[in-house]
Amino acid sequence: MGAPQREAELVLPAEATRTAAEWVSPLLRHTFATQYLRHGGDVVRLSIILGHSEISTTMKYLHLLIEDLQRRPRHTSPDE
Repeated sequence: MGAPQREAELVLPAEATRTAAEWVSPLLRHTFATQYLRHGGDVVRLSIILGHSEISTTMKYLHLLIEDLQRRPRHTSPDE
């Protein structure tokens, strides 16, 4: 017969070894922050709510809003 079979070694990236609870918390924070800003929330207040020590950390959510605006149609009036 052939050579003995060796057990396959499974190598996972660090992200794949996180538990569901470790994924949920950042996902909920991200969803809250994005929705907060989409509905008129202030970036400075959001930074305080999230406990960010640097406003630049919170500013990443504004980038998402800019992308949203770029995807929207420019003409929203039926007359245009």
